[in-house]
Amino acid sequence: MSGLKHQIVVVDDDRDARFLLRYLIVRHYPNATVSEAADGETALKLYSQTANLFVVDYRMPRLDGLEVTRQLRKQSKVLPIIMVSSLQISEQEVLAAGANSFVDKVGLVSLLPKHLSSVLPQ
Repeated sequence: MSGLKHQIVVVDDDRDARFLLRYLIVRHYPNATVSEAADGETALKLYSQTANLFVVDYRMPRLDGLEVTRQLRKQSKVLPIIMVSSLQISEQEVLAAGANSFVDKVGLVSLLPKHLSSVLPQ
């Protein structure tokens, strides 16, 4: 379990999905502070130099996950971004937008911890 304090932003328009993402993150990083945004515009307002991970849904109203990722990447070349979706999407498209990895929501419970570990130190 982590002794480090992480600032993580979860972005998903579905409240239940945000709850599950928060639960999985805090289970893996109990000392993490998790902020939530229901859309991409709000997520970009939450960005600050202290955030050290964004977990972003692919499809959202107003500003989709790809555009959020592109805009975050303009602000920081090193900020880890994990994109999640239940849709059949191209992982290549997600990575080209600047995300570090993609997680299919179907396998979220088992796959997200591995992806978290690959971008954040324990």
